[in-house]
Amino acid sequence: MFRNKVRVIAATAGAALVVAGAVWMTVVYPGLERIPSDFRRNVELEGTATVVDQQFLARVSTSEAISKLRSNPEIMAALAKLDLKAIRSNPAALANVQDPVAKKVLADPTVQAILADTQVLSLVLDPRTQAMLVSPADLPVVQVPVLVRREQIATAADSERVFINEKLAYLDPQSLKPIPGLASTEANLVVDRSSREYLPGTDGGRTGLFGLPFHVDPDRTYSAWVTGAGRPLDAVFAGEEAVEGLTTYRHEVSAEGLSLGRTDPITGLPLAIDADITVSSEPATGVAVSAVDVESVHAVDPAGRRYQRFGVDLRYTDATVSALVAEARSDRSTVVNLGKTVPWGAIGIGAAIVLVAVVPVGRRKVTETGPVPAISETGAKA
Repeated sequence: MFRNKVRVIAATAGAALVVAGAVWMTVVYPGLERIPSDFRRNVELEGTATVVDQQFLARVSTSEAISKLRSNPEIMAALAKLDLKAIRSNPAALANVQDPVAKKVLADPTVQAILADTQVLSLVLDPRTQAMLVSPADLPVVQVPVLVRREQIATAADSERVFINEKLAYLDPQSLKPIPGLASTEANLVVDRSSREYLPGTDGGRTGLFGLPFHVDPDRTYSAWVTGAGRPLDAVFAGEEAVEGLTTYRHEVSAEGLSLGRTDPITGLPLAIDADITVSSEPATGVAVSAVDVESVHAVDPAGRRYQRFGVDLRYTDATVSALVAEARSDRSTVVNLGKTVPWGAIGIGAAIVLVAVVPVGRRKVTETGPVPAISETGAKA
């Protein structure tokens, strides 16, 4: 009787372990997979930014001589056929000009003033100026090295949402001071703690994903917010990649000639973006440990000609990658241990206890007088 009671108690305890493990794995723990209320992440990207050369543009815009040239298409058309640099270095070459229209243009006071002023002539002959004289939309651009620093800090949280303040700054890699013309930004984000989707109340009307979710599915296409595009774009699985020994899923975002729905403030032409973004994330946690971001914004004229206005070619710094890999390893260990190892261990132990409790161990009885006598094939005792 006592043994039966022990078996009942053991079987009950084992069954409880099995149920507890299953409930923890399927109900309790998934509710714990969420952005922490004390979330904080600092990321740095290095590379280049392409921007309109405002200094050169200001020189051209304030040049009286160039303004006069722009207002007189006849003079501009004639000058396009002449080698002003050769004429400037050899005034005698003026006598060799036979075209009556060209002679008239060269005699114009504006042209004479340009030929007489070395700095003005140099500005007029600059290829960037020439491009602008042909098409006012063809503005000069310059490429500058940048360090982009993004800081994200949770400021509050409730059971479903986390409120994050995000600051983004373009810095000079050497001085670490802000780069003129590349404004720093700040945004307040509202994010679903479980799905990592942007929620109403987020600055800029962001939608889609703040980041990939826990347990990334390689067969699923995710909709991720791209700030440059001003909308979420599809992030498509592109294979596995080892980053500092950590297995990651690589997702790619691609767009070409995507309309931004707004116009260039200088020319009024519509703006479009090209984007080629690659992100590598640890699949169990969704933590992005490496990224390359190449974007280019263009003004597009009616003939389809594109004039660049802004661009970036950025990637996570080595220090950022190492820090995020360490974070992902730690988070993955928690996810795997608490989400799988512990509950499956409980289920396994519970099942073993139940098995031992309900299946009695068979015992062979031995008589006191010796071994059981053998039986012959006919059934008679030997």
